[in-house]
Order: sequence, then C-alpha cells, then structure tokens
Amino acid sequence: MNKNVNACCSGDMMVMTAYGAKSFRDLANEGKDVPVYCLGDNGEYTISMMVHPRISGYDMEVYRVKLENGIEIDVTPEHMLLTDSGYVEIHDFIKGEDGVFVFELKSEDELLCDNILCDYNERYKNITKKGTLLKSCEYCGNMFETMWDEREVCCCEEHHFQLFNKIKESHRDVVNKCKCNCVVSNIVSIEYIGRMDVYNGTVEQYHNYFIIDKNTNLMVNQVNCGETYIK
Repeated sequence: MNKNVNACCSGDMMVMTAYGAKSFRDLANEGKDVPVYCLGDNGEYTISMMVHPRISGYDMEVYRVKLENGIEIDVTPEHMLLTDSGYVEIHDFIKGEDGVFVFELKSEDELLCDNILCDYNERYKNITKKGTLLKSCEYCGNMFETMWDEREVCCCEEHHFQLFNKIKESHRDVVNKCKCNCVVSNIVSIEYIGRMDVYNGTVEQYHNYFIIDKNTNLMVNQVNCGETYIK
C-alpha cells in the first residue's frame, strides 16, 4: 500500500505552533507531535495536534509564491492556500487575480492547548502487543492499527476516499465562515525555485495550519490532505 500525500513546504517555512513559530525542518528533526494553530469548523482560531512532522517528499519541485505585502511561501505546486475563492492549489493560481488570506494571531489559548494535549496523551496510549498503534478512524469511528512511524494515517483502509472527500467538503466554504482578523493580499509572482526535500505534518480533525512569515509576523493558512492509505 502507498499513502496519499500532499508533499507541502520547504523546510524553512515556519509553522505557528502553540509554543511559537518553528521551522518544519526543526519540527521534523525533533521528531515530536506538536499542537498548532488552525481554523476550526466555525471559522475561528483553534488548536489541534500536528502529528508526525516529517519529510514528505524528496527532490520535489518547489515554487515561491510572493504576495504584495512581502510574504513569500515556498511550496509544491499541488499544495493549497486559503484565498478569497477558498482553498486553491498553487498551480491553479492566476497572478494578479487570486488573493491569499493573510492573518494576524491576536491571542493564545493556553487552556485549549492543555485540553488538546490531555486528549492526545490519552488516545496515543493505545499501543498493541505487536507494537502498533490503535487509532479511531476519522470517518467511521472504528479502531484500526497503524505503525507508530505512520501515525499520521487518519482512517481505516475502507474509508480513505470518503475521508478525503469529507475533508474537501469541510473546507469548501471556509471563506464564508472565517471569523478571524484577516485581509486579502494579491499574488504578485509564482516562481519555480528548484528541487528540494519538502515537509508536511498532519493536523488532526481540521487538516489545516498556519505558516507564519518571519519578517512580517503575518500568517497564511493552508491545507494538509490528511494522509490515508491507498492500494
């Protein structure tokens, strides 16, 4: 079996975790799951666990998307950013027409983070005698087994396509739901910058997270596909 993956970002991209901004490369090297900010179903900031930050693709094509406010995002062409038209893949962007939502984080919710960590620690105790992890399928709720090094898998084999479609549907009208402080910044250029190893992390339940720009402290929101097994 293979996995359905969204290759994602260069290692230099900074993820907005509950403990501050950290590069994808550092998160992968640390090898730990981490709570991150994301958009909840109600369009507001929330926190969820990013599971298994890791290299998700080797020697991949990477493009640099530049916004008019100076933000630069280095991602693979199939990666999706939140725009004024919803989540759009990089290779479908139209320069000068599509605008990316830019966010500014106003507050931090330590209580919410504590609750997420408690729930995570309880659920990830389910190690079997074979050394595999028991997880609950995000689609049907039934338990399935996966290796610890593949703990980002979100559903059982039977429901991988249904979960993928469910994730896409849940993101479809996020623009109309969004209640966070944000503005739209137009895309000024999309430039191929070469091939490199790229990184991803699977955000439980919500499957999106924020990349924060080191120079402006502004954020963009993007989707991870929610890795599932495919035959």
